[in-house]
Amino acid sequence: MAVSKNFNITQVYKGTIKTVPLLPIKEAILGKKYQLSLVYTDKKLATKLHKEWKKKDGPANTLAFPFDKQSGEIFLYPKSEHPIEYLFIHSCCHLKGHTHGHAMEKEEKKWRAKFGISEVR
Repeated sequence: MAVSKNFNITQVYKGTIKTVPLLPIKEAILGKKYQLSLVYTDKKLATKLHKEWKKKDGPANTLAFPFDKQSGEIFLYPKSEHPIEYLFIHSCCHLKGHTHGHAMEKEEKKWRAKFGISEVR
């Protein structure tokens, strides 16, 4: 499903996913021209990717893969304790080049406040 010409969403996950306005978040953090693919993944794929890329067991809440400075892909498992918007902001910050730590937490907090997003469902 194309949300815009620069933002596509694919749903592997078989359950119902709450519709949330992610395009404004994507455009604010990454820019309007950034080519982004979002995949709502199921537990099997989230677990496989987590093992393959992070060498960790269990499903990853979200994984972000930058292709270059203007494109990337996010895999998001919607069964997390965090809201989809929270995980999406986290991944967009990774695509912007942030790594876990104080600076990234500050950046995420800024975007959550701007869009009125809480940390927990």
